[in-house]
Amino acid sequence: MTESIKSLYSTSDVKQVRQDQLDKQNGCDAITGLPIPIGHDVLDHDHDSQKVRGVLHRQSNVALGRIENMFKRDLKFWYPESLPD
Repeated sequence: MTESIKSLYSTSDVKQVRQDQLDKQNGCDAITGLPIPIGHDVLDHDHDSQKVRGVLHRQSNVALGRIENMFKRDLKFWYPESLPD
């Protein structure tokens, strides 16, 4: 796979991109650095740009989603910067 952003059109595309990224991450979560058990890996992406950010453990993905939603709901109106990647 090239370094350019790949469009994710099908389940097999998502699976391939997820596996390629997980290989680059040596099987570890992009946030915690902990090994991800088989079947607990999810492909994380920016919902605005659709850019793939990495592979996360399901629980890390849930936590990240809550942080992003809280930022949009509770902080963005007074904090002028974006949420750091």
